[in-house]
Amino acid sequence: MSGQHLRSQVLTACLDHWADQLPGFYYGRFDIKYTSWEALLAGEEFKIIEINGVNAEPTHIYDPNHTLAKAYRDIFFHMKIIHQIS
Repeated sequence: MSGQHLRSQVLTACLDHWADQLPGFYYGRFDIKYTSWEALLAGEEFKIIEINGVNAEPTHIYDPNHTLAKAYRDIFFHMKIIHQIS
């Protein structure tokens, strides 16, 4: 599952704040461990486990319920964003 249903202005602001502290980071993935959704949105009780840059693929494509066609679609979308940034 991609997690798109979890998007919110508060979460976007948190991610932007973290990314702004990394010079030259414009696109990538944060792997985060958190105790509760509410705590994460409050900026509390979480750890950034790993930061993956532009070369990191969206991990939801490995979900067994995600078809190969959808995985290719998502990878091409990912590549389109990278192209626009570059």
